[in-house]
Amino acid sequence: MKKLILSAAVASALFLASCGPSKKDAVAYSDRIVAIGKEIDATSVMFLSQVDGHNVDSLKLAYGKYDSQVASSLEECKNMPPFDKKSDFKDAAVEYFTAVKKLVDNEAKGMVDIMSKDSSQITEQDVTNVKAFAATYDSEYTKALQKVQDAQAVFAKEWKFEIIGSK
Repeated sequence: MKKLILSAAVASALFLASCGPSKKDAVAYSDRIVAIGKEIDATSVMFLSQVDGHNVDSLKLAYGKYDSQVASSLEECKNMPPFDKKSDFKDAAVEYFTAVKKLVDNEAKGMVDIMSKDSSQITEQDVTNVKAFAATYDSEYTKALQKVQDAQAVFAKEWKFEIIGSK
């Protein structure tokens, strides 16, 4: 009888241990966060290619798409559940998307406002301001991206998988 109880206890413990998320689940979770980021990347590239202001309508359209994508990506990430009751990676991703949204609302919008002026009305100070907005954008974006990449590296190490490629 003792062997039967011990066997049942071991079987129960093994069953319960196997019910948690797997390495495959962790990879899928990480891939989803990366995919959300890549949705932003496409609209970011489109927007940044229009900042020269040669086509104001395209600039405004690209900005609107970028802003909308960042907002929806942020919302999607916020609505993701924690993974295995831990939210460090998700929280870093939300922080990243929040930082990008702030950059879109401030620096990117500032560039759009200036570059939407008639070319005869753009002053040297405007050009200096666009350069300052761009520098701040690049710097803050790089910092935010590094934080989420660091969190992903910790997550990957914890779940024993390799990160292939870059975000």
